[in-house]
Amino acid sequence: MEQPIVFYRNIIKYSPQSFQAHNNLGLQYELKGLNEQAIEEYKMALKIKPELLEAHSNLANLYFKLQRFAEARNEYRSVEKICPPEKTGEVENNIANIDEAEGLHEQAIKDIR
Repeated sequence: MEQPIVFYRNIIKYSPQSFQAHNNLGLQYELKGLNEQAIEEYKMALKIKPELLEAHSNLANLYFKLQRFAEARNEYRSVEKICPPEKTGEVENNIANIDEAEGLHEQAIKDIR
């Protein structure tokens, strides 16, 4: 077992409400290609702290990578609601990327504008 995974699991063992440890464990799982475990950890982080921007972003990006576009779009919309104004353009670009991946080129152009 990799050191970071063991580290975050131990934190969670003693502090199960550590949203940051759940999010970070999700990242470690994702790096190892353990995508379903990563999704569960991101969701657990969000269950503990629903407005956690980092976990919403990580989950959205992973869904996009897995071509689970409807779920990715929903998460990006969640990110859009809570992100700082200067990041809104980045989120809209990510949504446009989903539209493009789904062949919705006209919608992608609208999202970018």
